[in-house]
Amino acid sequence: MHRRLFRLLSEKLTLPASIKTIERNAFRGMSGLEEMDCQSEDIALGTGLFSESKLDQIDWWPWESITKAAFMNSSIEHIRIPEGVEAIEDYAFAGCRYVREITVSEGVEKHRKEQLQAGYGI
Repeated sequence: MHRRLFRLLSEKLTLPASIKTIERNAFRGMSGLEEMDCQSEDIALGTGLFSESKLDQIDWWPWESITKAAFMNSSIEHIRIPEGVEAIEDYAFAGCRYVREITVSEGVEKHRKEQLQAGYGI
């Protein structure tokens, strides 16, 4: 699917099992997404997937790892890392200046404290 199409989608996005790769910056600049479902068990994720997006929260992340620069420079207000996420890669939330709340589930094993603090990760 073409990247520009994703910017026009509404609140829910379902990715079919046939998708094996999501390219770098695939959802860049997207706004309004509230729910995401990925039916593919084995998928390769690019970096910067939702960079520069306008999202209220991201409690819908469906994969085990939040990729490098996944939400860089996005307008996120509430970061809630859901159950099932095991790792947060470098710069995942770099430049997210509007964050008011951060909640990390107990299952996250790989992240540095600095990735969720102002000036480094946010």
